[in-house]
Formats: sequence, structure tokens, C-alpha cells
Amino acid sequence: MPGAPQDDKTRVEAAPRDEGDDLPRRIGRFHVLGRLGMGAQGQVLLGYDADLNRRVAIKLLRGTGGPDERDRMRREAQALALLSHPNVVQVYEVGEYANTLYLAMEYVSGSTLHTWIKHHSQREILGAYLQAGRGLAAAHSAGLVHRDFKPLNAMVGKDGRVRVMDFGLARGELATRSPEENTVMRAPTAVLWSGVTEAGSLMGTPAYMAPEHWKGEVVDARTDQFAFCVALWEGLYGERPYAGKSTEDFRAAILGNKRREPPAKAKVPSWLRQVIERGMQGDPAQRWPSMAALLTELEAGRRGGGDGSRRRRSSGSAGWSRARSRTRACRGAGRRRPAGTAARSWCGSGRRRGRRRRRRSWRWRRQSASARSVASTRSSTISPRGGRAPGRACA
Repeated sequence: MPGAPQDDKTRVEAAPRDEGDDLPRRIGRFHVLGRLGMGAQGQVLLGYDADLNRRVAIKLLRGTGGPDERDRMRREAQALALLSHPNVVQVYEVGEYANTLYLAMEYVSGSTLHTWIKHHSQREILGAYLQAGRGLAAAHSAGLVHRDFKPLNAMVGKDGRVRVMDFGLARGELATRSPEENTVMRAPTAVLWSGVTEAGSLMGTPAYMAPEHWKGEVVDARTDQFAFCVALWEGLYGERPYAGKSTEDFRAAILGNKRREPPAKAKVPSWLRQVIERGMQGDPAQRWPSMAALLTELEAGRRGGGDGSRRRRSSGSAGWSRARSRTRACRGAGRRRPAGTAARSWCGSGRRRGRRRRRRSWRWRRQSASARSVASTRSSTISPRGGRAPGRACA
């Protein structure tokens, strides 16, 4: 293949090509190296950009693609073009190929968040979701609502960095733009700023859809917050908070607020459960004010700071902060408390006063009886002005 890279490192992630496969040799300026996956609406190919010497992921619609599929792909491209954040996948190009549409974007070598969490600890899972949350917060700052966040729509690269992707259902808020931008964004190709589907229809993943999403009401950043908390609960507890096998099951559980109890064997800190549960409240007004506020709460709890009464760990999560508490500086004492020593027995102004009194008493006991006698005699024979005591004659 002229111009295509020949090193194995570039082709390792793609399935090997057969001579009789139906893959195109080239899409736009990108060389096609292999197939990464298949979906209901199309396929994802591994491509190579010879001009910039980098691999890319290419989404290609199946067949000619219907109007809805084309709009969804353009919507995703326009949403990603508004964002430049390390936790959001980058878009490179959108264009036409053989009467269909393709989208070239950043290629992430790794696995989905859904697969990644199966092989990592709770603390690592929380760290990964914090990264995904930052990507969502960046989208909200740009006036976007993802509307379909779930573990399958986030990738964890081999470098450990999480990228949120699949903005095909994203919706933009014209209120965040200037009047001049609003005029341009109402053009027929500006599908990001128009409705995804006709009134009365729903698009999304049932297990992660917020109540207002089910009701067909206006969705905003708090809708993404609900989906994020459902996904985080699933990652920490190993099961979804709302049980169901069908669309109607999930609808009844979410609208009825029928949240299942956490598994008894789960060792998740109580403070973390409370933070997540607030993000899954049925009334959007009772959730966290923003995605940024939710992330701040999670990060503070992860570090172990803040209000101890609210962040008190459960017995099963004591290991999260045991190593840190053993080396924590003793407040007010100016020194570190030895490992295993209780804080109350080491710190406190009352304890320090007691040690000073005992130290003075110990020094006094070390003086000999004769030294104390001499000191007592001198104090009784010397007058306050330095002379002899009155009533005693000089020799």
C-alpha cells in the first residue's frame, strides 16, 4: 500500500486485513489499516494520517446512512470541535466518502471504562471517574450536554488517561452563545443546536437516563450528573443502582426512585455513597449544583479532608486512610506522631502542660537533700536587700 506505514507497531491494534476484505484502501487522506469494531450504525476503522504521521480512528456509516444517522455523526463532530480538553477525545475531520459520512478522530489505544474497572481497585476506579467527570465538566462549560454518558462511552488509554467520547446525542445551549454565533448556528448543517429527534421520542441508554430525560422534559448538565453517578455506583458496587432487564423495567425503577440497596459485601465508604446518592436524586434541584461541585466533593473525600462527621469512613474502608493517618503531623505539637500512637494521648494542650509539670518535679527530686538544706538556710539568712537578716550580730 503506497504511503502507508509498514512497521508492526502501527498495525498492532487492528485486526489483520485479508486480501478479499471489503474495507476501503483509503478514506480521504487517511490510509485504512484495519477494522477496530462494528456497530449497528456502522464500523470503526484504524487509519493512518501520513501527513501528520499518526494513527486515527475512523467512524464510517453503514451504507449511505439515513438522515438521522448523518445528523448524529455531524452532531458528534461539531460537539468535539468545541472542546479541547485532555479528558475528551479529539476530532480531526468529518467528510463524505462513497455517498456516506465518515468521522476521523483521536485513536486511543486501551479499553472502555466498562472493561477497565473489572481489573482495578475502588480507589483506582474513583480516580478514573474523576477524570471522566472533568471531561463532562469541560463539555458543560462549553454549553454542551452529553445526554448519553455511560462506561462504554469513555476510553482508558494505556497511559492511564480517560477520554469521554460518543457525543452523538449531545445538545448545545444557544443561551451560552453570542447573538452573532446564534445566527450562524441556526444554519441547516448546525445540527448540534437543534433537536435530536422529534417530540415524544427518546434517545439514550435506559439504565442511565435521568427522570427528566424519561419524561421528555428539558435536560441540562444535571442530567449528565445523574448518569455519571449511576455509572460510578455501578463501578464501585459491581451492579447498577436501578435493576431492570427491559426498557420498561428501568423506566419504572428510575421514575419510582426504586434504588436497590448496596451489596452487603461491598466496602465503599459511607461518605462516598452519600455523595453519589445526592447526584441521583429524582429532582434535579436536589442534586449537586454542577458537575464541578460534585467533583470537588469527591476529590476532597478521596484526600480525606473536610468535615469529619460527614466523611467518617466505614469500618471496611479504614485501609483507605490508615497509612496516611499514621504519618499525619500532630496538630499544634510541631512534630510527627509515632505510628500506632493514639492522637489523644499524643496531642492536646492539657497533655503538654502535664508533661511540663512532671519535668519540673523530676528536676527538683534530683537535687540532693543537702543542697536543698543549704538553699533553705541561705534564703532564711539573707535579707531582701542583700544584707544579713535583722536580729543577728556580725562576728
